[in-house]
Amino acid sequence: MTPIIDLYWSFRSPYSYLALKPTIALLNAWDVDIHIKIVLPLALRQPSFFDSRGPEWMGYLMRDVFRLAQMSNQTIASPNPDPVIMDVSTGTFAKEQPLVKRLSRLGILASDAGHGLAFLNEVSTLIWSGAKWDEGNALSDAIALAGLNLTSLEETWTHRP
Repeated sequence: MTPIIDLYWSFRSPYSYLALKPTIALLNAWDVDIHIKIVLPLALRQPSFFDSRGPEWMGYLMRDVFRLAQMSNQTIASPNPDPVIMDVSTGTFAKEQPLVKRLSRLGILASDAGHGLAFLNEVSTLIWSGAKWDEGNALSDAIALAGLNLTSLEETWTHRP
């Protein structure tokens, strides 16, 4: 019986991004199935989480993320734009979150189509490259590299029961 690994994935989490390449390597080395579970970012699921951390916490987080990237021989840069819309001066999150909700929907559909890991790999590499991922054909091109079509995915969502 093939073991199943549930991969809980957030498009805003640098830890999700940094875990992806080792997860793909695991899949290639062992007889396992990866079930992708798209989750909304912590900032939307539990906004008060960030209020409970001291002002030094973000610095620690960023040092940890860059250290993990270096240790795993990966590159990482801040998303441009951040998938979660927030007011940096107040630390508050916008009520409407079209960017991360769109990415989450697309991730679910890609997974349903059997291209979940390829989609996460291509799209998250784009997002965490620091490039303007939401302009021009950048997102569409990344999705095409995963073997999918952005327009077809979005049409699938609108026709979903």
